[in-house]
Amino acid sequence: MLKSIQYEEFAPVFDATAGATQWQLPLSVGYLKKIGFLKEVKLNINELEKEIEKLGLDNNKYNLGNKPMRELELGLITQSNKWVVYQSFEKGGCNVIKTFDNEDEACDLILYFLKLEKKNE
Repeated sequence: MLKSIQYEEFAPVFDATAGATQWQLPLSVGYLKKIGFLKEVKLNINELEKEIEKLGLDNNKYNLGNKPMRELELGLITQSNKWVVYQSFEKGGCNVIKTFDNEDEACDLILYFLKLEKKNE
């Protein structure tokens, strides 16, 4: 059914860590979702931990809410049914980077920052 898929690879631009692939499908994405061929995958804490493990980052650089807040870490906490991405200060406290209504968007942002961190090591 999908033998006629065409794609093109693109090089990274600006500060991106990787390029992109553009796909031209013979059917619409909406239809492919409807028939169960495509499925949207949302990132959660468990999937985020797996992705971070693949990056091989020091676990002192981030906190996914499973330990007390430490100095100079990128973190994720839940407050009042919201997901909060923060950067902690050296002598206590933190700067809230962004607050989200859902887990997957917060996880996406943490992963984005950690990939940038890895690139700059």
